[in-house]
Amino acid sequence: MIARPNSGGILMLVDLESHEKVQLYKELLDKDEQDYAETNDIPYRGDFLKQGKRAIACTLKIIPS
Repeated sequence: MIARPNSGGILMLVDLESHEKVQLYKELLDKDEQDYAETNDIPYRGDFLKQGKRAIACTLKIIPS
């Protein structure tokens, strides 16, 4: 499941079986954008993702860099 907690607004991938959480910005953004997301005083400007059609099931595989 992908979630965006109100407390920080950072997009997370949550494994519903293991309950493991991955903050997606650490996997998808470059170093400068990661620093900005972690240190700015205002909420992160966003990842510009928009919800499309609802899917019944999907798989998101993150390949470490």
